[in-house]
Amino acid sequence: MPTVLRSGWPTRSNGAQSFHLLSLILTVFYVVFVAYLWLFADKGHAVPPDFLSRWAEGRLSLEGNAPAAYDSVRVHQAEIEGAGISLGVASAYPPTFLLISVPLALLPYATALLLWLSLTLFAYVVTIRGIVGRLEAALTAVAFPAALWNFWTGQTGFLTASLIGGALLFAESRPLLAGACLGLLTIKPQFGLLFPIVLIAAGRWQVFRAATAVALSLAATSWLAFGSATWAAFLHAAGVVGHDAFATVFAAAGKLQSVYGFVRGVGGSNSLAWLLHGLVAAATAVGVCWLWRRKLPYDLKAAALAAGSLLISPYVFVYDMAILGVAIAFLMRAALATGFLRHEGPLLAGAALVILLFPFVAFPVVVVALLVVIFSIVRRIVVATPHC
Repeated sequence: MPTVLRSGWPTRSNGAQSFHLLSLILTVFYVVFVAYLWLFADKGHAVPPDFLSRWAEGRLSLEGNAPAAYDSVRVHQAEIEGAGISLGVASAYPPTFLLISVPLALLPYATALLLWLSLTLFAYVVTIRGIVGRLEAALTAVAFPAALWNFWTGQTGFLTASLIGGALLFAESRPLLAGACLGLLTIKPQFGLLFPIVLIAAGRWQVFRAATAVALSLAATSWLAFGSATWAAFLHAAGVVGHDAFATVFAAAGKLQSVYGFVRGVGGSNSLAWLLHGLVAAATAVGVCWLWRRKLPYDLKAAALAAGSLLISPYVFVYDMAILGVAIAFLMRAALATGFLRHEGPLLAGAALVILLFPFVAFPVVVVALLVVIFSIVRRIVVATPHC
């Protein structure tokens, strides 16, 4: 007889087998879909994913002109010269990311792209597997819909999710390693905003000190390697990209998957969007800090911090929702240890599938998935609180 959890979901049953079969089907679909886009779209030319810009920035840095990574004209030229195709989008990443781009730029573009996707996907799968503690979690990680958009664009979602997942996975047992993951997360600083606040509130000083040391070392290394002019160019480019994202292009197109983007998506003004986003971000910071100071199951604290890191950032895209997979993984670990709550499994599966609607709706629908996961976390906290 299979062991049945509280919601009626068995640990070994046809239901579980169906879930794994669905994961396999989604994975195969992603591979076929992305292969079609890359090989047959745009009149036979490979669809240029966002990784192309990272690779071109690396080429410019190898030529001794790292500040040009923040010049869209120079990036366009480097893309055409190196790969024959172009996005022409200048970098919005800090110069620390060039430490990754430069070694990848030593390789031909197609080889570098394959290596990037393989390594970051492997890190993501290993992280989710480590959190859940089951081998089948690896397949589920690949099938998580945010993975599709990372395959499609060659973006950084796998890497940021791995760093956040690694930090939360090791925060209790190996705080120095957890801090190192957070220090490396400064390559995407908008997703690290909540962590130092929570670490200070919870008194996790070993993690905080390690994260600070690694972040400062990374910044110093990039300054020595690429010069102060590169950092100045980055600060200027960040302002330009911020204007495009929040005042014009991305917000208007419904691409920003944040509270800010959601408000703009329903017709709210820029001022209203910032006001509501700020209120939600402040409430999130207070709530997660409160949670980490209480004697509650660590899985719930970790899930809340992972989801909160998405909720407080105004600059979130669909591929960044790989981080949401980390929150779901911690919820799954809690459920496997204590039993699923009623309808919890279908809720989480539904939240994941909502992400697939992204290309069909000119609206930040992915925010709905984030809110469903947060609801599931709060629900578990309410259940767990009387027993702690």
